[in-house]
Amino acid sequence: MGTGSRRVVSPLIHLPKRRETVQHRTVRDVILGRTLQITEGAVQVQVQEGVVTLRGTLGLRSLGPLVVRLAQGVDGVVNVHDPMAFDVDDAPALPEPSAALPATP
Repeated sequence: MGTGSRRVVSPLIHLPKRRETVQHRTVRDVILGRTLQITEGAVQVQVQEGVVTLRGTLGLRSLGPLVVRLAQGVDGVVNVHDPMAFDVDDAPALPEPSAALPATP
C-alpha cells in the first residue's frame, strides 16, 4: 500500500460561504422579491462576511429604510450598506423653518 497523502477538508471551512449564500437568497428572494415585490434586478445584493451591500434603484425613497431594517434582521448580518437611489421622493415635506418656530421678540 502506498503512503500517499490525502488532504481532508473540514466541512466547517465552507460554513461562511454557505451562510453568505443563505443571507444573499434571503435578502434577494424573500425580502426584495416576495415581501416587498421589488422588480427583480432593480437592486443588486452582495454579501461578504456578514456585510450586505444593496445597489440599485427603488421606486420610492421610503422603501430604503425598510429594506435596510429587514436586511439587518437576517441571521448573521452584521451591517448593511445601502448606496441605493430612488425614482420618487415620497418623504414628507419638512415645514419651512419660519413656520415651525414662533417669531421671537
